[in-house]
Amino acid sequence: MPTLNSIGCSTWCLMDRSLEEALDVISSLTGCAEILSDSLHSLFLSEEACHSFDLQYTVHAPTGDVNYHAPLGRGFLLHPPPHRERVHRLNGASRT
Repeated sequence: MPTLNSIGCSTWCLMDRSLEEALDVISSLTGCAEILSDSLHSLFLSEEACHSFDLQYTVHAPTGDVNYHAPLGRGFLLHPPPHRERVHRLNGASRT
């Protein structure tokens, strides 16, 4: 798995596809993905797609204006708080 400072790709350029399809394309190009958690890529609706790929993730939720940096087991960054529990589950990390 690449380090978090590797060059990644955002799902934004693939918003016309499902999150699973977008992650499939991204995983063939790089080991890091930013999920623009909105519309078809909402983690509230499609979280399970993330478990199918060995990627490091950052999560960008454009509906919030507060940014939280929460490095977790697989390298997630978290924006904003509603996704905190999902990111912890995706990484298999316990809440601290």
